[in-house]
Amino acid sequence: MIKELPKEIYVKVDGKEGMVDTDKYIIAKTGDLQEFGYADLTEETVKEQLLKILNKEKLSVIGVFMEGDIDVTKTA
Repeated sequence: MIKELPKEIYVKVDGKEGMVDTDKYIIAKTGDLQEFGYADLTEETVKEQLLKILNKEKLSVIGVFMEGDIDVTKTA
């Protein structure tokens, strides 16, 4: 079980894929989802869901939105 997020994660977004800085992903994804209608969403919630994705745990709706971005097989 992963207890801390890795420094980088492997993502597939908008036809592009590769390693990205985890903190930058969290900031960008939080902003995207806030614009989508989750105005009260916090970076902390996105972090928590990212950790659940990496640990293959049950996700909230936010985690489900993020799940397709993350390639857990290529992320540390």
